[in-house]
Amino acid sequence: VTTNGEYKALNIGIGLNLQQFGALSVDVTRSQNEVIKTDNGKDYIGHSYRFNYAKRFSSDTTLNIVGYRFSSREFTSLNNYINLVQNGLFDTYLEKNRISLSISQYIPKWDISLTGSLSKGTYWNQAGTSNYNLSISKTIKTGFFKHTSLNLSLTQEKSGNNGNQYKDRRIGLYVNIPLEDRASLQYSANISSYDKEINHQVTYRDQGFGGDYTIGGSAWHRRDFSGAVDYNLNATYSAQTGYGHAMVMADHSGSRKGIRASFDGSLTLTQHGIATHDKVYDDASRLILDAGASGVPMNQHQAKSNTFGLIGVGNTSSYYRGTYSVDNDD
Repeated sequence: VTTNGEYKALNIGIGLNLQQFGALSVDVTRSQNEVIKTDNGKDYIGHSYRFNYAKRFSSDTTLNIVGYRFSSREFTSLNNYINLVQNGLFDTYLEKNRISLSISQYIPKWDISLTGSLSKGTYWNQAGTSNYNLSISKTIKTGFFKHTSLNLSLTQEKSGNNGNQYKDRRIGLYVNIPLEDRASLQYSANISSYDKEINHQVTYRDQGFGGDYTIGGSAWHRRDFSGAVDYNLNATYSAQTGYGHAMVMADHSGSRKGIRASFDGSLTLTQHGIATHDKVYDDASRLILDAGASGVPMNQHQAKSNTFGLIGVGNTSSYYRGTYSVDNDD
């Protein structure tokens, strides 16, 4: 990658399929960064060496992934370069070592999936970090709560040194209950040992009134219920019209109440009238169709013809074949 001659990186590697012994890959990256200089005034030029191993023991039981990476002091990634330009060296983490491990296990007897992962990293100019996660997920296939998905997540994060260390243990519970048609009810709860708070969130999603809407609420309080319970109630409605995308949002909490409305769209002037469509970004291509009547929809697209009978489709792919058609059944 080259950006105005200031950052360059070259990567070369090899991957091997070891059949029943798994798969192995090794690669090396050389980077040159002209934004910062070494003590002797030369560009930051460094190397990073990466090793990955993967082994699937069976199709539905266990997957094991191991990765290790070592980077020299003068190695910078593209993200490092962008951060250096914006924030300088002090706020840029230059990675030294990183090791990661991920194991997934499916238990057919209980229809439960287990995923465990760990990641530890050290840096040349910052304290090291570590992350451990265990996730348990299950989808109910029978009964009143059929198709309901459950997920329990246990996470621990650590960073810093002994004198100034950040450590947080979190428990997360996520429940998604599908209802009739496309409606769903979602609940989540998160417990943090760092800020000693519990956060609850409930969201109802459905379609109606010509669009999509959500109604939700959240509350958070300390684990021992000391102090006040903060809350927030919110509702969102969004609809794709023949003139663009409309949205209305409302929220109510102990400290603020508000309602906001927005409309996002673009206009294209043609000899047949004004075509309305989704917001066109930059110089993206657009397709204008003359349907001759208002309210005519497209197949597999939310666009409809407007008062002038014109259908506008914004942000179509340039130089690629695409198919757009009017819904003749409506």
